[in-house]
Amino acid sequence: KKVDFDYAPISRMYAYSVDGKVVFNRLYMNISQEGTAAIQDLVSLGFLNTIKLLSEDELPTTAYQVSYKGSELLLSLPTLIRLEVEEFVMGQLTFKHKPHPKNDLKYVLPDEYGFLIVTINGYEERSSVTETEGVSYVTSPFLPRFQRVGEEPLTDNASRAWEAADGLVQ
Repeated sequence: KKVDFDYAPISRMYAYSVDGKVVFNRLYMNISQEGTAAIQDLVSLGFLNTIKLLSEDELPTTAYQVSYKGSELLLSLPTLIRLEVEEFVMGQLTFKHKPHPKNDLKYVLPDEYGFLIVTINGYEERSSVTETEGVSYVTSPFLPRFQRVGEEPLTDNASRAWEAADGLVQ
C-alpha cells in the first residue's frame, strides 16, 4: 500500500474465463472509499480521463487513463515520488532498470482465486485485494423508548471497548 487509506471489504461481482467460457463469481475486495474519492478528485481536476465500458462479460466498468495534464503533473513530481508511481504501474523496478513502456506495464488477469498481476516481461504476483482482515467492533444497541417492549435496560458494552482497541475479533 502506497497510501495510508482505510480499506473495508465490499462484495463485488467479477468474471473470468475457463476454456473460453465466461464464469461469474462474487468475492469480497478491500475497497477504500477515501481512495475512490481521491481518484474522483483526479478525474474532476483533469489529471485522469475516464470512459465507461461494458466488459466481455457485460459487467459495467470504468477505464482510467492519465491525461496530458496528468502527464505534466507526473513530470513535475520529485524523482522519488515519480519512481513510486512507476513502481505501482510497472513490474518490479530497480534504479538501474528503465521500465519498458509496454512490456513492464502491469496487467490484471482475473481467475477463480481472484486477481493475478502480470507483465509481458514475466513479472507475476497475486493481488492481495481479496485478503480481507477482521475488523473489531464493540457496539451497544440503542432503541428509542417508544420502540422498546417492557422496561428492561439495553445491554451496555462500554466496558468491552478495549477489545476493539486491541483488535480482538470473535
